[in-house]
Amino acid sequence: MIGSCPTAAVSGRRTIELCRLTPPRSGTLCANLPVVPTASDLATLVRCAHRIHLDATGDPADRVPASDFLQFLWEEGRLHEDAVIAEMDVTPVSRGPSPPERVAETVRLMRQGAPSIYHGYLEHQGLRGEPDLIERVEVPSPLGSFSYLPVDIKSARAFEDEAGTRPKRRYLMQLCAYAELLEAHQGRRPVVGKIIDRDGATQSLDLARAWPDYLAIRGQLQGILSGEEATHPGWKGACAYCAWQDRCWEELVASDDLTTVAGLGEGTRQKLLPVGVTTATELAGADPGTLVAANGIGQKTAQTLTRQAKAQKAGKPALLAPWAPPSAEFEVSYDVEDFAPGPFVYLHGLLIRKTGARRFGEAGFTDADWGSFEPVCAELPETEEAVWRRFLERVRTLERRGEYRVYVYSHHEKTMLKQLAETYGGSAELNAFIDRFVDLLQVVRNHVVFPTDGRGLKALARFIGFEWRDQDPGGAQSMAWWAEYEKEPAANRRLRDRIIAYNEDDLRATFALRDWLECFAAPSAPSLG
Repeated sequence: MIGSCPTAAVSGRRTIELCRLTPPRSGTLCANLPVVPTASDLATLVRCAHRIHLDATGDPADRVPASDFLQFLWEEGRLHEDAVIAEMDVTPVSRGPSPPERVAETVRLMRQGAPSIYHGYLEHQGLRGEPDLIERVEVPSPLGSFSYLPVDIKSARAFEDEAGTRPKRRYLMQLCAYAELLEAHQGRRPVVGKIIDRDGATQSLDLARAWPDYLAIRGQLQGILSGEEATHPGWKGACAYCAWQDRCWEELVASDDLTTVAGLGEGTRQKLLPVGVTTATELAGADPGTLVAANGIGQKTAQTLTRQAKAQKAGKPALLAPWAPPSAEFEVSYDVEDFAPGPFVYLHGLLIRKTGARRFGEAGFTDADWGSFEPVCAELPETEEAVWRRFLERVRTLERRGEYRVYVYSHHEKTMLKQLAETYGGSAELNAFIDRFVDLLQVVRNHVVFPTDGRGLKALARFIGFEWRDQDPGGAQSMAWWAEYEKEPAANRRLRDRIIAYNEDDLRATFALRDWLECFAAPSAPSLG
């Protein structure tokens, strides 16, 4: 509990977009032994050079245990691979023997001309790899009238864009590594590799075109593992699910790195270095007019970055412009829980309170002042459409209660509602519900600079003194819990209950932020202008 409009200590790590990561290397690496890079290391390097360094030399005690959600992603990847392989005629290579025995078995099958080799294993001159599939093609090689190309199975899209014109670079690098290994054992480098994607579709990727890029990345990998090329951490999307996240964040804070400033990524960091801004402290003291000399930094961005850095260094929020919540007879905090990919929206959370109730932070505030929690949650085997119908009925009752506003954090809820309405049908009451949205993320962007290292709801709510009751909260974790509930609904009902409780806290956090903003950004408060 906090007093009226306090300034709390900064807490919480930057909110990160969800991304799929590969499992860590198995076993512990010994610093006295040479590290033999894998094809997967090439994919990792595309995302983070520092992780390559830490995987090879870091203290295992510094690693963060994988979250329930990350383990869920790995399991989903394995299940997807199993489903794909079940539809194919493949010859597997046993994972039991020693690496030399596995290589020998793989090469023996290649020489025999096996149509498709599953989990073959190859090594050559300081590189090793285990492609999901090695596929025979009728292209001559020293093996005979045929040769092989690499195929990997991914539980994601193969391309960065919807048009399918930009293959994911990490996938290209991994396939190129397999192509190098195949060339060593069949005397011919394949110029094409394949990805079987999340939909089971096979996508062909041009490895010949990617080869110069691969050689550069391969050289960088060798330089990092030999100690000839130094690396440094930089906070990015992949960090939230990396085993070294705590270790790297400590390094970044200790070095006053620019990427500790909320909203500043590695790309912007590289743009600022040439104009002499190398630390967060220097950014906080910089003249925005100086930053526009950096390539790709406009006046608005320069002003936003310097304000954010100043707020974080001061440890105090800064008011950009006054804000007052719109008038209403009652207010609704709304948040969905959905399962991706798909998605499957399994919970519509609604927290409803009267306008006259005590506000978060006021003296005498109790849990009863949060209002009435009215979740609409699926109970398997109930379908998404059935849950949607129940939610629409709940929205109809809201319209009959009087004038109200709906508080959300980010555009996600509006996006989900529009998709569901397109799929199952909407209503006039639903349209009115959406029209009443107040997106607090936009309110924050336009009115307040928070001194937190992220702009996610959890970072901001914790700054103002709100805490989740769950020890491991998060939308990603909610998905992992739902996946477990789906397996055995009767036995795992406690996980459904945990999701509902977590959702209620998200709704409370949204109201807490709304109340704090009302106080801090009141029209009478002086602003930065």
